[in-house]
Amino acid sequence: IILCPLHVRPILEAQCQSGSLQKVTLGDTLHVSCQVYTGQRTLVWYKLDSSRKLQLLVSVNTHEGQSIYSDNRYSFQSSESCDILSVSNVTWVDEGTYFCGVMNKNDVRFEPGTVVEIEGQSRPLQSVLQRPVYIRAQPGDSVTLSCSFNISHCPKEHTSVTWRKNNLAFRMISWTSGNDDITCQNRVNHREASCVHNLILKNASSSEDGTYLCVVTACGDTLLGTGTRIHLFNDTLLEVFGPSFTVMALSGLSVVLGVTVAVLLGVMCRKRRTNARGMRFTLPEDLHEAKSRSPIEEPVVYSQVEIRQKD
Repeated sequence: IILCPLHVRPILEAQCQSGSLQKVTLGDTLHVSCQVYTGQRTLVWYKLDSSRKLQLLVSVNTHEGQSIYSDNRYSFQSSESCDILSVSNVTWVDEGTYFCGVMNKNDVRFEPGTVVEIEGQSRPLQSVLQRPVYIRAQPGDSVTLSCSFNISHCPKEHTSVTWRKNNLAFRMISWTSGNDDITCQNRVNHREASCVHNLILKNASSSEDGTYLCVVTACGDTLLGTGTRIHLFNDTLLEVFGPSFTVMALSGLSVVLGVTVAVLLGVMCRKRRTNARGMRFTLPEDLHEAKSRSPIEEPVVYSQVEIRQKD
């Protein structure tokens, strides 16, 4: 809170006609006017943001000549019938509905509000990314979920992160805002920043199995992350006998497998040799008969002459 003396400066008549809607560009100066009656003691300015929260911006005591500002970007100008609230270097957090009010002894009388819209080339929340996409863990492990996002023209104090888990339906499991575990690094002229928030699940159990979504809200703008899937598996051997037994079991299994392969190869080689020995060549029957004859053996033909006498 900043306490400083009240400065009264000339005000243009046109500035007192701000209307019910004002649009201002990022980085410019916003002027919101309020019509008040002369002689009132205390004037206050409130802003209603997108989350329906009412925030006190300025409190001015005209009799004592002092004003209280919640931000050093605020300044106040006053005349007999018009008061103007000025906001320099406008950011996304300045978007909302502005109300001025006069404090009496028992109540506060508010004037109609002025809706302020911020115009810019980009929204306050640029992107939301979750890493890793998939995590495989064992019961009892510590699991870390990471949510990275970029913000523009939005203070970290107006940023919140919510983690939701999707089993059958979404349910909120964690919420943080501002400086609570959100780390940001400024980039361009301190108007843009890269931020990271980590959610640590200690001693994970089967109930942590599921998909986790990171929901980031910055200056009224909300984006969802890409999601991270956590799969919890239960290795019975590892739990009962420990890692040394598991290594020994795997080594023994490798030896048995090697011996089995060697035996199979030996049987196959022996079978091939046996088949080779039992092979015989068989000649055709006519070729076999021709080969059994003597090469000088000739066929013999016998003939007989029969003489008959005539009667």
